[in-house]
Amino acid sequence: NSPESPSPNSKEEAKPSEIISFSRKLLLRSLAISNQATSIGMVGWLEYGSSNPLDRNVNLPLELLQQLACNMGRTKEWVRASDVLSALVLRCEQHLPLCHPTTLCAMLDLAGALTESDRVEIATSVLGKVIDMLSSFLSDLESLFFDQCYARAFYEDNPNQVVFFDENVDAVSMMQAFTSNLRTNLSREFLKILGPNHRISLLNHSLVGDACSV
Repeated sequence: NSPESPSPNSKEEAKPSEIISFSRKLLLRSLAISNQATSIGMVGWLEYGSSNPLDRNVNLPLELLQQLACNMGRTKEWVRASDVLSALVLRCEQHLPLCHPTTLCAMLDLAGALTESDRVEIATSVLGKVIDMLSSFLSDLESLFFDQCYARAFYEDNPNQVVFFDENVDAVSMMQAFTSNLRTNLSREFLKILGPNHRISLLNHSLVGDACSV
C-alpha cells in the first residue's frame, strides 16, 4: 500500500509554522549583517562579499522583527511575540532618533502583547513611558515654535540682537512629518491583529489625535 497523502487541512496547519521558521532564519541573517556593519563600519561587509543597498537598509531588521511578532500574534503566541517586540523596541532605541514614531508604535505593540499575555503591570509601565516620551516631544516642539516666533517678532533686524535661532530647524515641518508618520502607522499589521476595539488600538488613535491637535 502506498502511504497516504497528507490531507489539505494538514498542509494548511503546517503553513504558520513554516512561515515562522522562515521568518526566524531571515531575521537571524539580517541581524547578523546589521550588527556586523554597525559594529566595525563598512569594512565589515568584506566578510559577506558583495552587498547591495537593500542589505544596508537600517529598517530591514526592524521590519523583520515586526513581521515575526505579527506571525506569532496570529497564532496567539503572545509571550513569544512580546519577547520579539522587546528586542524590536531595544533596536529602535539604539538606531532611531528619540521619540521616533516607529519606536512609539513598537512600544504600543509590546504593551498589547503583554496585555494579551496577562502581564498588565508591565504593559502599564511601557504605556507610561510612551505617554511621557510623546508629551515631552510635543512640548519641546511647541516651545521651539513659539520661541522662534518670539525671536522673529522682537529681534529681527535688531542691531542689539543677542538671541539667534537656526532657521534650518522648522518646528512646523517637523511636527507635520511626525504626525504624518504616526498616522500612517495606524494601519500597521500588529494593530489589526489586536483588533479595532482593543484598548491599545484605541489608545494609539487617541495619541495620534493628541499629536495632531498640537
